[in-house]
Amino acid sequence: MKLKKLILNGLTGVLLLFAISCQEEFLSEIPYSYIGPENFYNNADELELMVNSVYTWGDRTLSDMFGRNWWMIIEMPAPAVSSRYGISNSRQMFDAWTYSASTPELAMGWNELYIHLNRANAVISNGELMDDNKEEPAGYNKVDRVMAEAKFHRALFYFYLTELWGDVPLRTQEVVSLDNLYIGGTPRDSIRQVIIEDLKYAESNLPQWTEYSDANHDIGRVCKAAAQALLAKVYLTTGQYSDALSYCDAIINAGIHGLAPNYKKLWFMHNPEGSENYSALNYEIIYDIQHSRSVGQEGTLSPNIAPRNSSYCREQWTNFAAEYWFVKSFEEGDDRLEGSFVMEYVTTRDFEKHKKGDLVRFDVDNIHTDGYVEEGPAVLKWLDPDPTFMYHEEPNYSILRYPDVLLMKAEALDKLGRTNDAYMYVNIVRRRAFGLDPYTPAPAVDWTVGSKDNFRKELYIERLKELSMESWGTIDLRRLWDVAAPIVEMSSKMTIIQKDGSGNDKEVANASPKTEINPSDKFKLFPIPITILQRNSALNQNTEWD
Repeated sequence: MKLKKLILNGLTGVLLLFAISCQEEFLSEIPYSYIGPENFYNNADELELMVNSVYTWGDRTLSDMFGRNWWMIIEMPAPAVSSRYGISNSRQMFDAWTYSASTPELAMGWNELYIHLNRANAVISNGELMDDNKEEPAGYNKVDRVMAEAKFHRALFYFYLTELWGDVPLRTQEVVSLDNLYIGGTPRDSIRQVIIEDLKYAESNLPQWTEYSDANHDIGRVCKAAAQALLAKVYLTTGQYSDALSYCDAIINAGIHGLAPNYKKLWFMHNPEGSENYSALNYEIIYDIQHSRSVGQEGTLSPNIAPRNSSYCREQWTNFAAEYWFVKSFEEGDDRLEGSFVMEYVTTRDFEKHKKGDLVRFDVDNIHTDGYVEEGPAVLKWLDPDPTFMYHEEPNYSILRYPDVLLMKAEALDKLGRTNDAYMYVNIVRRRAFGLDPYTPAPAVDWTVGSKDNFRKELYIERLKELSMESWGTIDLRRLWDVAAPIVEMSSKMTIIQKDGSGNDKEVANASPKTEINPSDKFKLFPIPITILQRNSALNQNTEWD
C-alpha cells in the first residue's frame, strides 16, 4: 500500500473546529465556548495542523466534490471528455452546455472551494499574529512556510472561482461569526491582484520539493515551483505574457523539475513495476492531491470513470469517456492515448457481441451500437484497479506538472510574436509522449517551424492530449476561447453512423455532446448557483444568465 506523503496528524480535532466555524452555509448558531482560535493556535506545529485541513479540498469531504462533481465542472465543458448518458441526464449537461443556475453541481463546487478557502484564511489570519522562530525545513521559518502553503491554496481557490464565475465575494479573513455574511461580488481584476500577491508570498517562503524531508512525510507539501507555475497560469490569463514567460523560465532554469521518461508510468497504479516512485513522480508532478487508503484521505473517482462490465473498481459507471474526435486526433505511437484512457479490458459478463472473459477493445473506426456505453474509452489516469477499495482509492490527482510549464511557455512565446521559438517547447513534450528522448530532435514526431497554419489551435489540442482530466479543461477552454470554442462546436455537430449487430446503420450514442453547441460569450462564465443567490442577497447573477 502506498504511504501517504502528507500525513494529517491530529486532523480529527482540527476538523471538528472547522466543521463549526468554516462552513459556507452560515445560517445556524455557532458555539465557540469550548474551543476557538484564541486557545488553539499556540505555535508553528499547531498552525501546520490547520493548513493540513486545507489540503483536503481534493479528498472525500462528503460532498462528492472529487468523486464526480468537480470533473463535470472543470473538464466536461471542454471538447475532450464526454459521457455515456443521454442528453436529458444532468450528468451530460456540462458536456452539452445545457447547464443552468439550478444545476446542483455548480453549487457543490462553489461551496467546497469557499469552505476550504475559509480554512486557508484561518491559517493566514492566525499565522500573522504568531511569533515562533522554529525552522522547518532548515532555512525556512515554519510559520511563514505554513502561511505560504495557505496563501498558495487561497490563490488557487480564488483563481478557480474567478475563472469559473467571474466577480465573486472576496474574503481574506476567516469567517467566525454571523456578521457581514452578505457581500457582493468583487471585480475579478481586483481579486487577481490578491491572487498574485499571495503567490509571490508563497514563492518567497516555500522550499523547493527537494528541500523537504521524506522522513517527515512532507514530500506532498506545496513547493516553490507550484507557486511559480500558478503565477505563470495567472499571467497568461491576464495577458501579461512576459511575466508568464519569466515564471516558466524560473522553473525550467532551476533544473529541479523535468519530464519523467514514460508518460504511462506517471499514473503509478498502472505502472508495470507496480509501485510509486516518489523521486521520479515529484520530478515531473509539481503539485498533486495526495491520497491513501486511510478513511478521509482517499479518492472517490474510480467508480465514476471505470468502464462498464470491467473488473476495475467494485462498480463501473463510465460517467466520463474521451470524445470520438479526440480519440481520432491521437497519432499512432502517442502514449498519451492509452496512458490516459482505457482502450481495452476483459469483460466480466456477456453483453452485445461479447462473452464473459472476452478482451473488449475500443476501435475508433468500428464502434458498435453501444460503443460509448460498454466499450469505453473510459478515463485511466485516476483509476484504481483494485475492486476491493471502492471509495478508498489511492491514485493521486495531479494538478500541476512540468509539461504544463513547457506548454505555457510555448503559449507565452506565441503571444509575444516568437512563435518560431515556441515550437521547441511543444516538441519536447511530444517526444516524451512518443517514448523518445525529449531533448533529442525527432523528425518523425517534431513539428517543424512554420508547419502549423494555426499554431494556437494545435497547441490547444496538445494541451488536451497531455493534460486531460487534470483540472484545467474549462480554464483552458476559456483562456484559449478563440480556437477552443470552434472545436467544441465542431464536435457537437458530429454524426457518427456505424453498423449495429444486425448490420443496420445506427447513430453512435454519446460520441460527442449530442446536441449542437453554438458558443457565445455567455458561456465564458458559469451562472452563479441559484442557491448561492438565495443565501446572499448582495450578490448579483452574471450578465446574460439573468
